Amino acid sequence: MNDDDDVRTQAQDDHERLREALGAYLLGHLDAQSADGVTEDAVRVHLAGCARCRTELAELQPVASALAGLRRRALPGGPLPAELGAWLDAAVSVEAGHRRRSRLTHAVTSLVAAAALLFVAVVGVRWSTPRS
Repeated sequence: MNDDDDVRTQAQDDHERLREALGAYLLGHLDAQSADGVTEDAVRVHLAGCARCRTELAELQPVASALAGLRRRALPGGPLPAELGAWLDAAVSVEAGHRRRSRLTHAVTSLVAAAALLFVAVVGVRWSTPRS
């Protein structure tokens, strides 16, 4: 890989990061400063030179407008309970634990099945071999 390839890859990475930020840009959620370089100004400069991203931005505009309208409406029943975030975190952790256990159970079951198959094969070969 040469320097031209590195520059091209970096430019593609930058383009992708800025393209992925178009929704946040439309909704006004980008900061003036960002550790990853994705700021409102960076997106604006990128849009000036990238027709594909301008097209995508135009396609996202109706969605952003619809979302902006939803934000103005109050949620029925008042604010969400403060415990909701903790409950969601706990639910996600429990589900992740189930998945880990499920993978472990599957692995152990597979190993036991393989060992049983090997045992049957060895016994079958020994049984079918004539004794002298």
